[in-house]
Amino acid sequence: MGLRGHAGMILGACLALAALGTSCGGGSSSTPQVTQVTSVSVTLSSASVSFGSQPVGTTSDAQPATVTNTGTGTLSITGFSFTGANASDFAEADTCGASIASGANCTITVMFTPSAAGTRAATLDISDNASGSPQSVSLTGEGAHDVVLTWTASPTPEVTYIVFRGTSPGGEGPTPVSCIFISGTSCADANVTSGITYYYVVAAVPGNGAAQAQSTFSNESSATAP
Repeated sequence: MGLRGHAGMILGACLALAALGTSCGGGSSSTPQVTQVTSVSVTLSSASVSFGSQPVGTTSDAQPATVTNTGTGTLSITGFSFTGANASDFAEADTCGASIASGANCTITVMFTPSAAGTRAATLDISDNASGSPQSVSLTGEGAHDVVLTWTASPTPEVTYIVFRGTSPGGEGPTPVSCIFISGTSCADANVTSGITYYYVVAAVPGNGAAQAQSTFSNESSATAP
């Protein structure tokens, strides 16, 4: 009687535990297992970047775009690429690395170097593990006809260079050219007409803002706009 009563108590305990979803006597548990669910999504600061007019063969200032991981998981970046008709006219540098943590971001900077005049366009593709990959940024710019001038530096320290242009030889010309400086002794004249020959001189103006009469002028050089 004592033995049978003891077994009955054990059976009752097993039944009670089984009712709570716990296995008894070596059976498997039916308790649901909870796992963490994460998502990966990405936001771009801009869907398009325009560089405006840029002299052919010269590189623009870098234009930034920010990539933000707005999901709860890690954003894995597998690469950047340019596609489109003028893909080779654009280049990028970035701080992104191989992954971006949830809530973090990185910066991409894009440069434009038109290889020909006219409208230039491409797309920057960002390949990653987010939905909708690759993420894309539309890029546009205008290649401008230009004449690139290079001169020898003045021996006088702290001078400012001013470029003068005319359409006939002789004389400095009445108005300076709005030249886009590539370096301290090189600039691009983008306000030109294809096929026209221009004549240039460069003035080295003292840094104290002295008048043109006190400037030193270079020899004259000519170039025909492409």
